[in-house]
Amino acid sequence: MRTLSTSLSLALIAFTVSSIFIPSGSGISIQSFDMHMVGENPLRDSQGRYRMVAGIWHRVDIYLDVNADAVEMEMQYGDFTEKNTMNHYRWLYSDGNWSDAEYGIYMEPDRCDRTGTLYSFFVGVDGKVNYGVWNLTVRADGEEIYSSEIYVEKATVGADFHSADFVLWTEPFTAETIDSADNMQYLRIVNGGNTPLYYNITFSAFSDRINITGKADVVHVGGEAIQYIRFRTDEWSPRVIEIKGRINAGALYRIPTASTATLITGVGTTFPIAVYVGHSGYEILEKDGLTIQIKRRMSVDYGAESELKIFLTGNGTATLDIRGDNCTIEEIVYNGERRNTPFTVLLSREFETNITVRIKADVPDVVARVIYSVEYEGNKSTYSTDVEVGSAPPPEPVPPSAPDKTLAVAFIIGAAALATAYILLTHKKAADEVKNRGKKDVSGKKSGRKRRGRGDR
Repeated sequence: MRTLSTSLSLALIAFTVSSIFIPSGSGISIQSFDMHMVGENPLRDSQGRYRMVAGIWHRVDIYLDVNADAVEMEMQYGDFTEKNTMNHYRWLYSDGNWSDAEYGIYMEPDRCDRTGTLYSFFVGVDGKVNYGVWNLTVRADGEEIYSSEIYVEKATVGADFHSADFVLWTEPFTAETIDSADNMQYLRIVNGGNTPLYYNITFSAFSDRINITGKADVVHVGGEAIQYIRFRTDEWSPRVIEIKGRINAGALYRIPTASTATLITGVGTTFPIAVYVGHSGYEILEKDGLTIQIKRRMSVDYGAESELKIFLTGNGTATLDIRGDNCTIEEIVYNGERRNTPFTVLLSREFETNITVRIKADVPDVVARVIYSVEYEGNKSTYSTDVEVGSAPPPEPVPPSAPDKTLAVAFIIGAAALATAYILLTHKKAADEVKNRGKKDVSGKKSGRKRRGRGDR
């Protein structure tokens, strides 16, 4: 019992002495930890671990409960015999100085910051590392205060482009700015990858006349950007302007190393822009220096008349022949006068030549055609407008025939005649009977008188 008591006393003394010579903990603890790419929300995997995208700068915010003179952050992948950029990184803050303690290039000290007890590291790992689960440790004044698993993944630039076929219209000889937003034509960039994206848009021609007017010059992870196009015109003659646009996108905040540049490449696509200087609803056709605007198709009721207009610009004279197929050309008017074909017109690039053609759709249920033959500068071209003619109206129904009045009258007259004849015949018969009875009576009287006479004698 005494031996046990002595042993406990010696142990207590030893512990007390050792506590004097071994420094106690600093008492610093971490209040919060956060990791995210610049301007992005933190990414986490299915198990709730922070995701770090290799080759991209990240901001790591470490918030302590008290100030620390030195804060160290270390990341490593598995067990290794040799430290290299594939498996190990260490970053330091010490007395106002920031540094990449291992390689010197995977931190941007100018973008690191300390505000009170908040220490913000601007760091990253190379684009080519061991992808998977890494261990991260934070130390303050030499004491470990935080550790966690970090999932390091390969960067993917997942830009999806959706583009309208930009078709912009303006009237001839009119200076204006055409906005694709008026017809809801736009570019749409969707970020389906794990890096924030920058993008730029270039044009094959007329760059000084084109502006993009949408919002957002950065496409965040899981986000999108929409851009409209504005095009400025002068007082131009009718024409078609074709422009090819190109959009390029790439990962923002790439760490400038050769392996990162090789692994994280940009993407891009092209899209068309067509600017039509002409009348709405008309097709603009250009050939051999001649520009003609016609309607390609129209609809007309059967039996109706309709007007077609054609517009020409050029430099010189042109001869026109206009005819109808399954429709009738009723009238052609040029310069306010009726013309017979063929006829000659004067063309200029400073104004439009306007010709009016009045047609009659006199064949039902057909696609009629108005054909324009144009001879200009020794070249002959043929154009046409298809005219859809409606059906002929159905014939008016024939009303059911009324009973023949003549027959009815004849029937009535005949019936009346028969009745009259019957009555007359009956009266005549009766009269004859009366007459016959009278004759008999007279004859009998005479005979009786004679008989009496003979007896008397």
